[in-house]
Amino acid sequence: MAAEVGLLSRNVVIRGSGQGEMADYRRWNKQEDVGAGTVVQCGNGVCEKPSEVSSNCPADCRGPSWEWGAHIMVLTYQDILVGGFATKRVAKMDISNVEMRFFGQSTTHYGVEVHKLGPNGKARMRSVAFNRGYEGAVLMTGASGAQLVDSVTYRTKLPGVQVNGGLQARRNVVRGNLMSVGIWKDTHRGIRPMPSAKNQKTRYAEAMLKDEGLETYVINNVVAGSERSGFMGSGVPCTDTNDTFWRGNEVHSALHGFWYNFYRPLPVARYGNCRRIASFSAWKLWQYGIYGENTHVPQIRFTKLSIADTKVGLYMLMAAFPAAPNWYKGTDQFTHISDSLFIGHSGAPGTCHPPRPGLHTCLSPKAYCSVFHHPTTPNIGVTGP
Repeated sequence: MAAEVGLLSRNVVIRGSGQGEMADYRRWNKQEDVGAGTVVQCGNGVCEKPSEVSSNCPADCRGPSWEWGAHIMVLTYQDILVGGFATKRVAKMDISNVEMRFFGQSTTHYGVEVHKLGPNGKARMRSVAFNRGYEGAVLMTGASGAQLVDSVTYRTKLPGVQVNGGLQARRNVVRGNLMSVGIWKDTHRGIRPMPSAKNQKTRYAEAMLKDEGLETYVINNVVAGSERSGFMGSGVPCTDTNDTFWRGNEVHSALHGFWYNFYRPLPVARYGNCRRIASFSAWKLWQYGIYGENTHVPQIRFTKLSIADTKVGLYMLMAAFPAAPNWYKGTDQFTHISDSLFIGHSGAPGTCHPPRPGLHTCLSPKAYCSVFHHPTTPNIGVTGP
């Protein structure tokens, strides 16, 4: 057994507004409902739904208007000069051993954002402490070669670290990071999900580390505490048998371990018809170790998994392919699992049947409070339709 230790304090601090953020986690995320028929009493420390919201009673239901913290943006852009000439400005950033305290801006900006940084740019974050934020810690969008290495995030909205941008987001590096306490936006401080978004599985499955890039190096990261998933991604091509891009990642104390991103189809002609997830550890999870509803490749391989103390170790639905796709014709459809360990209970009876978490996520239909946690529900290693 090994402990993960992260240092949050640094001599150099980039600091935003931190009203109320010095409180402990449970108080900071506190939200008490006393019933729809209760008279609204602004200032009583209680969020009476549905009539009391952050806009009319910020003293009780503090919402986005209060949440403005430190923010750094690095991007490439063009200046249009006289005569129609254009000058391209290429940014570079290299920060290390810095603490960002009270970072990000709710619904708008991450603590650090790297935008459209091509091969001529540079963005490296090494040994940076992201200490309590109002949004995610790091966003790499449309960037190539950006690095987040040996850093710590603590108390961040989900996703805590996100890589996106499609074909423009190539070979970014997320390595050796410790990410702790991820907050789901839809229940944070009295915020309610919009009706149209309540049942969207992508919002349900938000991850601490969400990878939507290409050939992202996701190596030796630990997620310790997330109200949703630890990791989200589409795996790597099965030809990567050396686990070059994705390996050594671990998650515990979360709703799910790895959420397979079935909303993000990859070009099969370029990336093959088989995806792989390997060298992954997940334990003490409320529901799934790995969950997926695969809709775009006929073959998925799992190897070198260690999954313990979950209700369902691995669930993968192989269905709902596009109508008669040419790439699917004549291809066997399967999920292959090898060299893996699944443990239902590592402790005494009742280990995986704790009381409902003290987070008020039961206000959403896609939440912790599910039928999985009836006392008679058994633990399952691998399941599928």
